[in-house]
Formats: sequence, structure tokens, C-alpha cells
Amino acid sequence: MIYTIRVETQGIAQPRAKARRFGNVIQIYTPTSERISTYKALFKDKWNENHPETMLEGPLTVHMAFYMRRTSTELRRDASDTAVPHTKKPDIDNLAKAVLDALNGVAWHDDSQIYQLHIIKYYGNVEFGGATGKKRISGEPFVTVGIQTALARDEEGADV
Repeated sequence: MIYTIRVETQGIAQPRAKARRFGNVIQIYTPTSERISTYKALFKDKWNENHPETMLEGPLTVHMAFYMRRTSTELRRDASDTAVPHTKKPDIDNLAKAVLDALNGVAWHDDSQIYQLHIIKYYGNVEFGGATGKKRISGEPFVTVGIQTALARDEEGADV
């Protein structure tokens, strides 16, 4: 079975772990901010809204798609109007980590249940607006997450 959510927001990367020293003791911590806490809460709320009281069991495959807001460079007239690969910061692995952390303990017991992860990162579509309706503007950013429970296998043991 496949469970999906779509969150209307710009993807945010999980902050990197940092270290600080207290005399001879070194403490490792992950910085938290209201921005990342609010971002993670969006995913938790959307999961609970669409799949209330659903805690997935067993091995899982997760598909994530990040559609990012276009920069002014990506809105040039010669740029494609449809989604194109996003190859700038934030890094794709840090985007995924924030979403996985948000759904940990909400959609699944522990993210060690995930045995396959598929992630894509695009600039969103170009939309037209302004007074004349011809101004090129960026489509609204969003993130989709699809979670598939254990796949069926054919006679040779391949996923189907």
C-alpha cells in the first residue's frame, strides 16, 4: 500500500551537527531553530491529517520530491517553463534528513525501517501573472512524500 502527503512549503535542510567544548568535555548537538521546528511540524500535522493513527510497520520504501522556488535566473525567457533539475544548495540529503526526522515516530516507528529511498529535487514550474498576465513567476514550492509498505516479490525474488 502507498501512503502520500503533499506539503505546500519550500524544502529546508536539516542543520548539521555541531560540537562545543565545556572544559574537558565535548558536547555534540544539532542546532534547533523555530524555522526547522515549524517545518517539521508541517509534515507531522499533514501526516496526522491524512493518515490519522497510522503507524507503518515492516520495511518501507520512501519517495520524496522537492519542488523548489525558482530564482530570477531560472525565470529567464529562455528557461524551460516546466520543472527542471535543481542543482544548487540545499543539498538533497539534508532536505531528506529533515523530512525523515519529522516523520520518525509519526509515520513509522524508526527510520531504520526504510530500506529504499528515492529523492528528486526540481525547480518548480513557471507560472504567468502580473498586470498583463505575461510576467514569468515561480510556481509555489511544495514537497511530496510517498511511503510504500513492503513490496510483493515475483518467483525470482525481484520487487514488483
